[in-house]
Amino acid sequence: ILLSEAMGDIKGGATPVGVARLDGLCKWISDGIRKGDNALLEELREDEKGYGAVEAIATDTPRAGHSVVGFGTFRDGKEGWEKLARDFAVKELNTETKLFGSKGILNTIEHLADDSPEYIKSAGGAI
Repeated sequence: ILLSEAMGDIKGGATPVGVARLDGLCKWISDGIRKGDNALLEELREDEKGYGAVEAIATDTPRAGHSVVGFGTFRDGKEGWEKLARDFAVKELNTETKLFGSKGILNTIEHLADDSPEYIKSAGGAI
C-alpha cells in the first residue's frame, strides 16, 4: 500500500527509485551450497577462484590458505556474488524485495554498499 501511494505521488514523469536490503542472502547461498540445489551456484563452480570466494563470503569462512574473509575475497567473488544477489532479489526472497514486487525493476546490485559487520554476515554487503 505504501509503495502504491508513493508511486501515485510521483509527478512530471519522474522515475521513482528505491533501495532494498538483501538480508538473508548469505543464508540462502549457504543453504544452496549445502543442498546443491541452486543451478546458478553450480554454474559458478566453473570459476574455482570466484566460487571459492562466494562460498567464503556466504559462510564467513576464510578460503584455504587465507586467514580472513577480507578485501581480496570480496574482489574475487564480486561477479558471482552480484549474479546471486540479482537472483535473490528477482525471486523476492526477503521482505524488502517483496515490497517492490511486480512494480519494481531491478536496476543494479551495489557490491559492498553496506560494509557493517552485521550486514556483511547477512548479505555480504550487497544492496
